[in-house]
Formats: sequence, structure tokens, C-alpha cells
Amino acid sequence: MKICGSFALMVYLNMATTTIMPMIGRFGSPMWADLIDWLNTRKDLIPSWGGRYLAGGLVAVASTQFGELVGATPNGRKHPLPVADTCSPVQGADRNGPSAIVKSFSKLPTHRWALGGLINIRLNPSLFTTEADLERFAAFIRTCEELGLYHVQFNIISAELLRNALKEPEKHRDLLVRVASYVAYFTELSPNQQMDIINRTEQQSW
Repeated sequence: MKICGSFALMVYLNMATTTIMPMIGRFGSPMWADLIDWLNTRKDLIPSWGGRYLAGGLVAVASTQFGELVGATPNGRKHPLPVADTCSPVQGADRNGPSAIVKSFSKLPTHRWALGGLINIRLNPSLFTTEADLERFAAFIRTCEELGLYHVQFNIISAELLRNALKEPEKHRDLLVRVASYVAYFTELSPNQQMDIINRTEQQSW
């Protein structure tokens, strides 16, 4: 059976990011975009109407939608769980803190992309209790800018609060969260989207 279009691209990118990328170093490589160039040489993966693949970061609810389309992946993700949201690390894979995330992402050749490069980071509220904490956050934002990142979004919310909202949605109707490129009321999201946000790593330090 021939596969083509965005589904084929998603399959190949899942394979590459879960099996190839871990072998090429901690802080990124042009290989991600090189993979797109390689895909364009595969005539069996080009749609019958023509065109070519372009690199970019997926936005909106793509992580949950593609999770339903893409089978289980080599990193242990089971079908139909969400894939990584936009350009963020796979849920639970970012073990070295936000600084490692932005340093890794800054190494990707986003100048070769046709779509946005969004990162979502979930931070524990305890990181924002003092003036010194706010200064550290401001320094982190400046670092993102110096690294050339132009779209980083934050959920400053604990998993405990999100799970309470699951249990008692009537008490949390006004709870807003960043999903991807948009904000939504947590209690109005689909169960898959809710669990996707809960399962994103809750960063405890910088």
C-alpha cells in the first residue's frame, strides 16, 4: 500500500526523531531538516498531484490528532497517545530542565523551515515566588532571544491543579491553559488533550 502526503511525513519524522536523533548528540543537528530534503527524493512518497515537503513545527491540536493516526513509535509511545506537541520534547523526555530544551532547539536550522517553531514549556508555580525568581525568569526569556528562538510559550501550572480540574470540573471552569498556538479552558478540552497537557514535564528548576 502506498502512503503519501502529511501522513507519510509524520511516520518518517517519528522514526527519525525517536531512533536517529538520539545518536547525533545532545544539542541538535541540521539532520532534521536534511531529512526533509531526503523525503523529496522519494518519488513514492510524493503525492500524485506533485509538490514537495517542507520542514516546520506543527501547531494547534496536531499532537493529539496525529497521535490517533500514527501507530506505536520506537520511543515507547503507544497508540493512540499524542505525539510531541509542536517542537517541544516528547512528553517526559525533557529531563534536564528548560535551559537544555531551548539550547537543543536553538541548534535546529529553523531558517530552512516554512512553518513556525513553537515550544511549549510547563513550569511549576513554585518557580515564581520571589523577586529573585522573577529575575531568573526574565533572564531565561533573554536567553531564548539571544539563542534566536522566537516563539516560546509557558503554562505556569501544577499537575496537581490540573488533576483536580479533571475530578471537579465544575470548580475549575475558568482554568485557562496553553494548548499549542492557542489558549483554551482546560475543562472544555477533549480527554486526550487534557492528558497531553498533564503529561508534559512539569519543570521544577531552570
